[in-house]
Amino acid sequence: MPPTKSVKDFLHVATHAGRKRYENDKYIVFTKPVRVKLFQLTVTHMDVSRRAPTRCSGPISWREKQQIKNALFGNESTAVEVFPPESELVGRKLPHWSLWILPKALRFPVLVKES
Repeated sequence: MPPTKSVKDFLHVATHAGRKRYENDKYIVFTKPVRVKLFQLTVTHMDVSRRAPTRCSGPISWREKQQIKNALFGNESTAVEVFPPESELVGRKLPHWSLWILPKALRFPVLVKES
């Protein structure tokens, strides 16, 4: 799949109460820092949706999510997508995806190359 050219062209549209909104011709992205008390660290929640979503829009591919993450947080940032228990799902009629951007110092052991 060729890179999505428009992913690189995000425009920071607004900031309100620590929440930032970015847009391009294809996506709308909201980001917000979230303090995780259990681990004493702050992660960034990234909520991604298509600019003109419909129920038939289909999922955003892994490659597209990777490109959005890279465009907004850099190529060396790590993001996690969480699949919660059914009882904790937030009902939304239109598709959106959440990624959690980890602090640069935090790495998953499975991602660290052995020397």
